Amino acid sequence: MEQGNGKLELVYGLEDKPSPLASAYAALQHLLAIIVGIITPTLIIGGVLGLGERIPYLISMSLIVSGVATFIQAKRIGPIGSGLLSVQGTSFAFLGAILTAGFIVKGQGGGPDEILATIFGICFVGAFIEIVLKPLPACAERDYHSCCNWYSSDVDRPQSG
Repeated sequence: MEQGNGKLELVYGLEDKPSPLASAYAALQHLLAIIVGIITPTLIIGGVLGLGERIPYLISMSLIVSGVATFIQAKRIGPIGSGLLSVQGTSFAFLGAILTAGFIVKGQGGGPDEILATIFGICFVGAFIEIVLKPLPACAERDYHSCCNWYSSDVDRPQSG
């Protein structure tokens, strides 16, 4: 980006196509940033909880699930997905809760299999809690009754009765 007249100028415009070398470099940069963000939480969990030989398996699971979720998000399968290329990966926000649960199981004498079963169970239940709570931000903006219908929140239905 060059600065001229106090404004930043874009290197590439909306319809511009960078050279293959610049495109490959940008793709590699994005790929490395994505991989680091997906693998790091897995390495932290596996290392801190002493999961040793299961860490490669956990990394593989993280990458596969991220790829499938990104595909669904980008291709828009039914009502699910944005239709945009937005990489779906893991987050560091849950590490405290996952590590706490793992330490509780480990403190009660559980081995790696029990720790992983607990973590997967918590994530499974947590996913459904998130699905149920999803419409609540919209409910804060509207009255209670319009939030009871999740699928047609943008359509006002006539009141019966």
